[in-house]
Amino acid sequence: MRPAAEIERAVGIEQYASESDGCGGRLRADPADFAVRELEAFDVAPLDADPDSYPHLVVRVTLRNWDTNDFARRVSDALGTSRERVSWAGTKDKRAHTTQLFSLQGVDPGAVPDIEGADVGTVGRAGRPVLFGDLAGNAFRVVVREPDRPAAVAAVRSELAAFAASDGGPDGTAVEVDADDDATVAVPNWFGHQRFGSRRPVTHEVGLAAVRGDWAEAVRRYVGNPHEREPERTREARRYVDETRDWAGALDRLPRHLDHERAICSAPSPTPSTGS
Repeated sequence: MRPAAEIERAVGIEQYASESDGCGGRLRADPADFAVRELEAFDVAPLDADPDSYPHLVVRVTLRNWDTNDFARRVSDALGTSRERVSWAGTKDKRAHTTQLFSLQGVDPGAVPDIEGADVGTVGRAGRPVLFGDLAGNAFRVVVREPDRPAAVAAVRSELAAFAASDGGPDGTAVEVDADDDATVAVPNWFGHQRFGSRRPVTHEVGLAAVRGDWAEAVRRYVGNPHEREPERTREARRYVDETRDWAGALDRLPRHLDHERAICSAPSPTPSTGS
């Protein structure tokens, strides 16, 4: 197996399952090029079920270029209700077209708001909210634009098929796969750097500090802790946090698009870290 890219080695992925070069090209040239549909695994009662027994309205939503959390906040604001009354099974990519279930507590079907960039259809009612993990998986459709080596697809598919058939590792067996074959090639669902931050993979560091109970360090690793893949202005703001722990000053320096970092800096200041 070939060595993984540096950003993936940073989160513990040392090698790729295939030896061949990829096809190259562009991903997500348009949000529609990355489509995700949730494989639903949530029991729903009919829409006319008793709302006292089934207080959660379940809706199927297709989002276009929407962050899941931002959409939930937009829905709760439109309904004039708490954000905690909006639930879903799994957070999806923003720059994509994603289809998934949401539950809205105490909402009538006719009250569901119209939101730009979202298609919302009512599904039924439930006695409890849709919770994290209430799905069987996700189905992806990914379009690669302007590939540099389209002929490489056949070799990669063959190697992945061999890997999938070898009980967890390549066994050297050649597997012929037609480049035009639409058959599914199944491989283990490893966690890639997208689970830790595609530009700045740090959430595993934040989680470690949180598990240790060192909340100030968790905040520092999330708000500070600059990464070379970020723009210089962002790195400067994060370096300021590392050097000063001045949260109000950081709020003045952090770019506007860093919503989560700015929200953290707006909260009451954490106690200075005494941990690692």
